[in-house]
Amino acid sequence: MTKKSDERLLRQRIQRFFIRHLIRHTGGVTIKSEHEIQNEILLELSKSGTTVCRSNAGKIKTKDGRTIALFPKGWPDITGFRHSDGKMILIECKNARGRLRKDQQQFEKFISQYPVLYGVARSVEDALKIVGDNNA
Repeated sequence: MTKKSDERLLRQRIQRFFIRHLIRHTGGVTIKSEHEIQNEILLELSKSGTTVCRSNAGKIKTKDGRTIALFPKGWPDITGFRHSDGKMILIECKNARGRLRKDQQQFEKFISQYPVLYGVARSVEDALKIVGDNNA
């Protein structure tokens, strides 16, 4: 490995550590991480007439050097379907301060032309509103 890749790897590990282990406070109000919100949404939707799973986007390298393509960049965090009618569910999870990246904005524009259940959720309540008729 090069010094640059070692530094990048260390920076990524530090960022993951802080995301997982730090509680961020703003004016005394705790802000949940997007990962926590995503887990809460996955759990609640799975009890509410849907099948959902986490969606990873981009590319990863395996230990043996192969590249595996995942979902395209900009793809939402949660993918699934509603049991009552089979409608596709796509939910982008953001915390109170989170904003859509440019690739996520492009995906939002693209997907709006299709009859799928898409939205940005900052809470379980937001996700349940996006899914709508989830108990039928």
